[in-house]
Amino acid sequence: MDAAKRELREETGLTHGTWHAHPFTTADLVNTDRDGRTEFHYVIAETFCSLESEVPLRAGDDAAEARWWSLADVERMEAALALSATASCTRVLRRAEALVEAGIL
Repeated sequence: MDAAKRELREETGLTHGTWHAHPFTTADLVNTDRDGRTEFHYVIAETFCSLESEVPLRAGDDAAEARWWSLADVERMEAALALSATASCTRVLRRAEALVEAGIL
């Protein structure tokens, strides 16, 4: 959780928010070479932070830009670009939204 908070601060400038105590889901990202051999494998712990209101963001460190996206924005990007990484974002956002509505997050 400390790493998630640090990354959020480094990439967006956000320094506050209410964090759920633990990751709420995980995902694998496996990158392979042309021969199908695994080059690297990440296990990504997806965390949740809520804010009282939208605040300005500033890109930092290795982020090209930082801005707010709605679920509909992400879904439109997914449809337009057909990117698997975007589909993962949509899946995570939908799960978080359902968990918030259920009072779990």
